[in-house]
Amino acid sequence: MSLNIKSLIIILVLTGFLISCSKETIQSDSQNPNLFYPCQSCAYYPWCDQSSYVYIDSTGNIEETVEYDYRELGDSIINNVSYTSSLINYSFDTAFHLCDQNQTTVIYPDGNGQLLKYTLLKSDEPTGSTWRDSFPGNNSLHHIDYTLMAKSFNWRVGNYFFYDVINVKEKIYKINPADTITNSCFYARNVGLVEKITKDKNGFQTYHRVLSSYSFQ
Repeated sequence: MSLNIKSLIIILVLTGFLISCSKETIQSDSQNPNLFYPCQSCAYYPWCDQSSYVYIDSTGNIEETVEYDYRELGDSIINNVSYTSSLINYSFDTAFHLCDQNQTTVIYPDGNGQLLKYTLLKSDEPTGSTWRDSFPGNNSLHHIDYTLMAKSFNWRVGNYFFYDVINVKEKIYKINPADTITNSCFYARNVGLVEKITKDKNGFQTYHRVLSSYSFQ
């Protein structure tokens, strides 16, 4: 798997981001795991320093556990816009995050000196809304089309039952070689990404991610 595609997979499954982050501990409701005091204003992309997510990833018959830990570094100015920069899993991978009026934007290095900007969610838009990210000059990605498929529904993921969920479809157009894949992403209010299903251009499922546990500090 190329570094470009690894970056794409990481960024499309990441949870949400914001310019500033409260340090308070989030209190959860055992009867409803996504009813707690949110630490940020991006409703479906809570982001705090030292937040952690554990997912179970399935590819064919292979299953593995993946954990993401986030550490804030501070603010960075990119094209005259202030983003929060964060380390992922204590590595040297730095992602830049912005939440503005419940629109989440992420900038991530592609490994070849180019910064790629993704508009992952516009949660205040009505069902059926569409938008696009284009990547001129990139040798792997051409564009991504997003569709807000459904809002405000309940969704069970493993042992969790979430009461306010958004479903976004991401259709990813790749080049060199040309290919198309589709992600169906489910985001729970005050939690973030809880499930993602990836299918190839023929509609066959190739990847499945489900949330196993999460914590905020």
